[in-house]
Amino acid sequence: MKGLKNYRYGSYWFLRKPSKRPEFLNLETCLAGAGGLQDTPYGRNKYEAYLDWLQEDDVRQKSLNFDKMSKGWVLGTKSFKQDLLKDEKQMSAAIKLGANEAREARELAWELRLKACLKYLRKLRRM
Repeated sequence: MKGLKNYRYGSYWFLRKPSKRPEFLNLETCLAGAGGLQDTPYGRNKYEAYLDWLQEDDVRQKSLNFDKMSKGWVLGTKSFKQDLLKDEKQMSAAIKLGANEAREARELAWELRLKACLKYLRKLRRM
């Protein structure tokens, strides 16, 4: 962990130094994935404890907790998820998924398709 704290070219360094983060670097997803943590001093300290925990050797214990952390089809903002679905293959795969956690992906995929259809219809009206 000590080496990670001082490694200047990784996102963890920026996590510990929020005032030096570039605008494009959003660390909310990694914090949320580690237990719904916020980007606060408390949340960052808890994230450090989480990384320490990941280095433990008890594989069975970790796998149980990883199962608890996995939810949804992808972590991120609504716009991030929609950007993923703009790829036709991703959208088709999301629509075909049957699990409950894939519901959001399917809804976003259909929302994008509906928007595309409405945009097309508006163009037809203007002709």
